[in-house]
Amino acid sequence: MGCGSSKPATKDATPIEKAASEPVGPIGARKKTSEPGSENIAKKLSPLPTSGLVPVEFGLVKGLEFGPKSAPALLVVQEWWGINEDIKEKAMMLHQRGGCRVFIPDIYKGKTTVEVAEAKHMYDSLNWPSAVQELIQASEYLISTGSPKVAAIGFCMGGALAIAASQYGKIEAAVGCYGLPQYDICPPHKVASPIQIHVGSKDDYMSVQSAEEFAAKVKGAGGSPELYIYEGAGHAFLNVPDKIGQAKASEKDIGLAWERIETFLWKHIGPFSSTESVNQSTVHQQNQEKVPSTAMEIFSEDAHSNRATNGASTEGLQDAPHTETTPSTGHSVVA
Repeated sequence: MGCGSSKPATKDATPIEKAASEPVGPIGARKKTSEPGSENIAKKLSPLPTSGLVPVEFGLVKGLEFGPKSAPALLVVQEWWGINEDIKEKAMMLHQRGGCRVFIPDIYKGKTTVEVAEAKHMYDSLNWPSAVQELIQASEYLISTGSPKVAAIGFCMGGALAIAASQYGKIEAAVGCYGLPQYDICPPHKVASPIQIHVGSKDDYMSVQSAEEFAAKVKGAGGSPELYIYEGAGHAFLNVPDKIGQAKASEKDIGLAWERIETFLWKHIGPFSSTESVNQSTVHQQNQEKVPSTAMEIFSEDAHSNRATNGASTEGLQDAPHTETTPSTGHSVVA
């Protein structure tokens, strides 16, 4: 079962939650991180109306679009509810903060719901390979109509689709928020773009273990994964409003997650016109080691250098066993 399910999913139940068939130990230690820029990035701007999103259709792909065609583009992929107001608001917020062109692929072809049973039915009926190809076609459309680069971000089901789309070399980077694809949809060794994964430690629908195993396999194949775990947070912790009653993340960790997402996306598909986004990235880089947070960071690109700076050896990290979270005021240490 997927996002919004009434009971926890098993590992092999869906393309989101399925874990590795063979165990792979997480790499290195997990340490608490600190990035106080999150308080600033969580500060809300006056939202843009979602009515500005324009319906677009090409081939078999339908969707909603907003932003200048010459800007770098971002695919914003829905949860199992369909294209609801929440996903529209996320797309408009990312446009507003980064100046990017946004495109929301209509995976369900106009269908939406607020009912768990109906959402599960649509989710279970989804043709996953076809949906992934729609994202690829959308990225090709965005490039052919003026965008120099394309990235993808998705939530729950959309997170799985965004990461699955990263294996075809058509997008620069992908962010999966509490969603991972099954290995038959996206073998980790085929992930061709940098990816970023966000999951809560109390997520009942996508386990931390499955995220660690997926990221470890991507890393082992030479890929560039980032994995962030939010202590005490449940599934869909970036949603407003919450529809499934999972444990909520702190406001600080919600802000921290968005800061990480923006820094990652703008790094890979910038430059952007928004000075605010640039300013937030600067805050992130300057202050990431000052104030403790409940979030944990794994597989970050900076991990080796931070580990060396802290006097810890990086030798043998790939084969290191999992260790428990330990207090730290420094950057976390896995790469």
